[in-house]
Amino acid sequence: MKKSVPRSCIGVLTFTAVFVLSLTINATTVSAASTSTHPQQTYRPRDYRLKMHTLGSLPSISVNRSPKAAVGLATWSSSFTYKGKSYPYTMVGTNPASGSQTTTIPVDIIPLNLVFTDGVSLNGQNIASTITGSAIFQDAPFVTGTTQYLDAFQRGAFWSSVAKTSPDYHVLLGTPTVKPTVTLRVPLASGSHLIDSKGKSIGLVDIRWFSPKADQLTAQNNAPDHLVVFLALNIYEYEGNPTLCCIGGYHTAVQNNGHTYTYVYAAYDQAADVFKDIDALSHEIAEWGSDPLINNMTPNWYASGYGCSNMLEVGDPAVGTDFLVNGLHFQDEVNLSWFARETPSQGYQGRYDYLDKLFHSPAKDC
Repeated sequence: MKKSVPRSCIGVLTFTAVFVLSLTINATTVSAASTSTHPQQTYRPRDYRLKMHTLGSLPSISVNRSPKAAVGLATWSSSFTYKGKSYPYTMVGTNPASGSQTTTIPVDIIPLNLVFTDGVSLNGQNIASTITGSAIFQDAPFVTGTTQYLDAFQRGAFWSSVAKTSPDYHVLLGTPTVKPTVTLRVPLASGSHLIDSKGKSIGLVDIRWFSPKADQLTAQNNAPDHLVVFLALNIYEYEGNPTLCCIGGYHTAVQNNGHTYTYVYAAYDQAADVFKDIDALSHEIAEWGSDPLINNMTPNWYASGYGCSNMLEVGDPAVGTDFLVNGLHFQDEVNLSWFARETPSQGYQGRYDYLDKLFHSPAKDC
């Protein structure tokens, strides 16, 4: 979340959830001055959170509960109890137990053109039409109905309510507005252009350099009831050190001048070095829908590659498991019942993850 200060000196505080995957690249680094080949490097999955930070500062690693803020986004709140403790949560849309209501969230897409010091640019505008034509925004057949990906997951997560009382419950993304491309010039100290072992151009960018820019673009140029989606092409982010890679995307909330804004950043991976095409974006969209304000805490849970966590991040336990929809890869997700230790699950056919491939019982304590 972000906290505002006077407009003349915008100070923004944030709490961010990030999607981290492993990457093995035998790459050539290309710079304006020289070309050198690096030995094969394997980057391991890392789970971390960017704590509240001031715009332009370097955030440190932490897990904090976000402060309360005025929220323009359509959300609903409830709670569950585990071992005598109440865990409140807030999600996008309306409570599925309250009947068949449809929520449609306006979306602004901002393509990013990242230019590196060797003059090479990687432009997210090139894949904007692929994204807008995908099941993120267009109807497609899912087991929980012909609809969009986020809606299919949310309906499936609360299927006990949808099937009994709310058959026409939906959480939809509106027809996106693709805004003008934003060009960012990446300084040598904050990123580099690489040629991977397949001959594809990729970029490594420090999230500590990038995230304050995304914060500012979101808070200054968009409506608080919209979702902002930043699109990047073949960009992998790291924190401070390129070996601390790879962040495929993140979602966060920004408060400025009394308004709260939410946004998603994700990279489309043409090279499939880390993830597959739209995989990272689907991960972040689902997590934004289930935890838009990054303040949903749960009992501690464990997942391979992420260790022990206490955040209601539905994509993290399912990283690496995906499925095809109209030729693009979408990630499996776990539902609220898995985190809440509910038996049976509220999910479709009693499932704890959408595909029913990963978990057949609730999360284990850690």
